[in-house]
Amino acid sequence: MGNPSTSSPHEKLYKVGALAVFIFAALVIWQGCSRKHSSVPESSSEDAQPGGTLAAETDSDAHDQAHPRRSPGAARAPVKVQPFRGQYCSSMGPAGWAVIAENPQRSAFGADLASSDGMAFAGYSIFPAGTLAPPGFETPGRAVAATLSSFGTVQVRFSNARQIAPNIYMIEYQSPTNHGVAFYQVVPAGSGGYMIVMRTAGTGVGGDVWEKRAAEAMAVARSLRCQVPFVPPAADPPGLNSKPSSNSRESDESDTLYNTWLEREYYHNSETGENYWVSPSENYSQTGPDGPGYYATYGNSLIKLTPGYAQ
Repeated sequence: MGNPSTSSPHEKLYKVGALAVFIFAALVIWQGCSRKHSSVPESSSEDAQPGGTLAAETDSDAHDQAHPRRSPGAARAPVKVQPFRGQYCSSMGPAGWAVIAENPQRSAFGADLASSDGMAFAGYSIFPAGTLAPPGFETPGRAVAATLSSFGTVQVRFSNARQIAPNIYMIEYQSPTNHGVAFYQVVPAGSGGYMIVMRTAGTGVGGDVWEKRAAEAMAVARSLRCQVPFVPPAADPPGLNSKPSSNSRESDESDTLYNTWLEREYYHNSETGENYWVSPSENYSQTGPDGPGYYATYGNSLIKLTPGYAQ
């Protein structure tokens, strides 16, 4: 969801064209584990969405239907979360989540995160497209499709494509082993080149693992931050943590997907500083001892949680 930079700092980096083939060969190995709003011109919406020969066309009527939010009832306990980090990336998640791989290259980067049981994952990657990249990456959409399909070696079905903001996109995907969502920013780099900054979140397939764990994986991806070698840090892209507008014209499926992406909110125990993810559809209590709100166990009683993240 940690799961990025403005175009001007990349100008020198993008000229290293001789390294493109080596970079993408390294990325093939890295992708075994998973799969900012800058003042730059808006890319073509069609070119920025996965399509072409490396992936199936986007299908809003795909097999994955929207899963309704749970109706109000007995509130579940919020999820306690804690920080974890690797050499370059850090995020927040339930106990057991870890950064399991990081692959810095001269002008590309990849990181994989996973839960302790391996059934939920998140990722962060930066890679070129257009004139900066090899064949198969001619447009941002083709580059994203090629990356999520391990360069065309894995059959992937795409659905529920959504443009969140200028140059910011989200799309759902499913392979024989993974079900996930990609949230990515397209940064034009001049002369027909682009850099893609992408967060992914997903689960394994089978049973109802996607329904149970998708929001968890997405919250980890949203919390993911990376200090990427050779790339200056930048502000979060628009829409990463922003609620969708009420006049959204997107399909019900993509709107539900985006709401799931944004489902978890940070609250904390003001006495201990412990942080929690809360879900309005699962954890809100109308009958708590101190009035409506979110509650967590504190000693032998309940404490009403305070909005926000405790540093």
